[in-house]
Amino acid sequence: MPGSVGTDLILDVQPWAFGEQAGQVIRTRHYAIHTTERSPAIAERLPGFMEAALGHYRSVLTTLPAPTPALETFVMADRKQWQAMVRQVLGPLGEPATRIRRGGLTYRGRAMLFDIGAGDTLSIASHEGWHQYTQTT
Repeated sequence: MPGSVGTDLILDVQPWAFGEQAGQVIRTRHYAIHTTERSPAIAERLPGFMEAALGHYRSVLTTLPAPTPALETFVMADRKQWQAMVRQVLGPLGEPATRIRRGGLTYRGRAMLFDIGAGDTLSIASHEGWHQYTQTT
C-alpha cells in the first residue's frame, strides 16, 4: 500500500490479527488503523478519509491542536468480530453495546466499528472520529 496512488500519507503497514482473523495496522501521521477489513472500498480509502476528517475537526470552528499520540481506530470486517472486540475491551460494560446493529462506538479515545457497507462505514468512522478526537485532545 505505501506509495500507491492516494496513499502517500501512509507511514507504515504491518500485519495484525484479532483472534484468528488476519488483518493489518495502517499508520498515518495521526492514526493507527487496526483492521480485518477485506473490502478495498473501505480499507484503501480509510486512511486518507480519516486524515481529511481530522483536518475538518481541527479547523471548522477554530484552529484546534493535533492529537497525540495517534488515534487508535478499529474497523472489523463484520459485526461478530466487532462484538468480540467490544466484549474484550469493555468487559461486562460492553454487553449492551453489542446490541448495536449498525454503527460503532468510541471508548476512551478508541473507535471501534464494523463494515456496514462502504459509504455507511466511512460515515460512522467520521462520526466516531469526532468522539475520538474530543476524548483524547
